[in-house]
Amino acid sequence: MGSLPQYGTTTAGKYKKRSAMKSTSAVSMLAIAALVIFLWVRLRQGEAPAPAPAGESRPGAGGIVAGGLAAQGQEGSAAASAAPTGGAPVLRTPAFRSLGEILEWNPDDLNVPEGLQDDLTTFDFNDVRQMREAQLMLDAELPFKIKNAPGATTAPEKWTDAYLTERIHARMRSEEELDVAPGGVSLVEVSLSNHFIYYDENVDDEKELSDWWAPTWQTKMPFKDWLRQAKLADVRDIGPDDPHMQWHLMTGARQIRADVKTIKSPYRDASEGLENLSALRYEFLFDDLPIFDARRAALAEVLSENNSEEEVTGVTANDPASFFIRDADEHRGMICHLGMRGGINEAHWDGDALWVAQGRGRKRYILSPPSSCPSLGIVADRNNPFFRQSEMDWSRFNERGVLAEDSEGHPGTGGSADPLKLERLGGAEALETMLEPGEVLFLPGFWFSYHVTMAGDLSVQCDSKATPEPQKGEGKIAACIGFENFYEY
Repeated sequence: MGSLPQYGTTTAGKYKKRSAMKSTSAVSMLAIAALVIFLWVRLRQGEAPAPAPAGESRPGAGGIVAGGLAAQGQEGSAAASAAPTGGAPVLRTPAFRSLGEILEWNPDDLNVPEGLQDDLTTFDFNDVRQMREAQLMLDAELPFKIKNAPGATTAPEKWTDAYLTERIHARMRSEEELDVAPGGVSLVEVSLSNHFIYYDENVDDEKELSDWWAPTWQTKMPFKDWLRQAKLADVRDIGPDDPHMQWHLMTGARQIRADVKTIKSPYRDASEGLENLSALRYEFLFDDLPIFDARRAALAEVLSENNSEEEVTGVTANDPASFFIRDADEHRGMICHLGMRGGINEAHWDGDALWVAQGRGRKRYILSPPSSCPSLGIVADRNNPFFRQSEMDWSRFNERGVLAEDSEGHPGTGGSADPLKLERLGGAEALETMLEPGEVLFLPGFWFSYHVTMAGDLSVQCDSKATPEPQKGEGKIAACIGFENFYEY
């Protein structure tokens, strides 16, 4: 990032004659005044625009549209004013609220309260200055949202039922091949309630864990069948105690990495661009969300190293994918999650930072920083199937927060929650945001996330690994769960 313009100062020579000094004093004073005014105006204007992240010159437009800011001494509020186009970029640290305050809106309730506060800043991808502020947030590993990202804004209209069915089934070939298809295409997760929690049944055999049972199970299902169930869920207005299903769509990470290696090979002519590469599983996802295409980021890197200003197969040295994918070699493609109304993914942390593009539907996100780990009831034993998940059922917090074991087999020891645990949980720092169709969320590594699919439409959300590796939250999580547990993970 650039810096503010630097201005040199000059020292006037000393005149021996007193009369000469008097004759120039008025001029000197005027010159100094003019210089002060000049500097003040330039500093108000801010630094000169740098190249736009999307590879094109863009005028300053739009503004930050979210609330909850704590920047430049401004307290967070539900209706923060838009950032001016001029001035130096500012790190817009979100203003935390207590988790107890946020959970006053019960996650099982899909009726959005009037005047809901959004705690995250939303940056406009078409505004150069705002994207500089987004870069500051990225470097600081703080969550934020982006609007008007290429592809993400058009996906909500493009991803109709018919479009998704046609594109997905074109790659599923036949139902007989589902069990042998690489990567588990059409993997469906089923829960007897609206709660979904990650678990690992491949735990240490030496540890007796006979008192637990898997809260969900996985099966294979054609997309059109899952879609029918998801549409019926809204029609029937299913509730938290009804069965729910999530459909997962995974692209081939191995093939993407092979293509990146091919693109960056010194023996390959950069003019080939994205031509003559292997067809990827669910190629339409990369066509529709080019910001998550590691091949574009790799080609942009090659063009940048060659100081090329040309456009090659639709990619420039400053391609938008370069902002979202900083290390194409380590990228693992996309994972898309499709959910029906009311589905809750329980609180957990991931070691990878993620970009989350909401292609369709709305999702309520509750985020908590790594420093809140001791307050969230996180399962610290890596030999426990529910390692790194919260043992607390947040949707029952206002019922005095019974442990999640009492609610459809979630982790925990059963029974009523300890009052001290409830107090610590309610006092944890947290943020809340509603991820709207077309928006992209940056979820820092080692942050805790809890999200709910809202009513009105099925949710289609695609995740992409954000690089480089997160650093700031690692130590806090390690100290929380124990260094031995953490570094074996």
